[in-house]
Amino acid sequence: MTKLLNLKEVSKRINESGKRGVIIWTRDEGGHFISNRHFLLRLTQVPSAILIALFSIFLKVPEIGETLIINFGVIEDPNGKNIKPIDYSKIYKPEAQQLEGQVTSFLKDVDSKTQMRVISFSDQFKFVNEKYMKMADDKTGKSDSGPFSPIYLADDSLMLLPYKVNQSPEEENILKKLGDVIE
Repeated sequence: MTKLLNLKEVSKRINESGKRGVIIWTRDEGGHFISNRHFLLRLTQVPSAILIALFSIFLKVPEIGETLIINFGVIEDPNGKNIKPIDYSKIYKPEAQQLEGQVTSFLKDVDSKTQMRVISFSDQFKFVNEKYMKMADDKTGKSDSGPFSPIYLADDSLMLLPYKVNQSPEEENILKKLGDVIE
């Protein structure tokens, strides 16, 4: 299941989110869900590289039915905030995805620090933050027809949220020509 995950990049993103953002780790009977609100990782068994990254942030492993949250370097106290387990089954639905897309070699610059990877689906293009795309060694992704629907990679163990992109007519034409070449 984790063979298509780039464990080094996943650990890097977890560490980065734990220091300068939000990281959420939920455990239920089916396994572990790890999210920074831009990616969602589902694992039945947590590989040691990822477990080390998570343990270095939380200093513990959640019990079944427990959610751990760190918010900009501060661990939220489940007793003080009444943190309830998060049920990701309502949003994590890879089996409902009908479209297969090809991860292209094309990048679009957002700003001097951020690039988007272009993923080509039969009737549309989706854009995903390149630093999160590096978490998977996949060349194909699954999604549905909604322009902002999540993209599932790495044998459905990684869900990424796409960027909302407004494109100029020139960019749209270039991408349509690109789509013809890819297919």
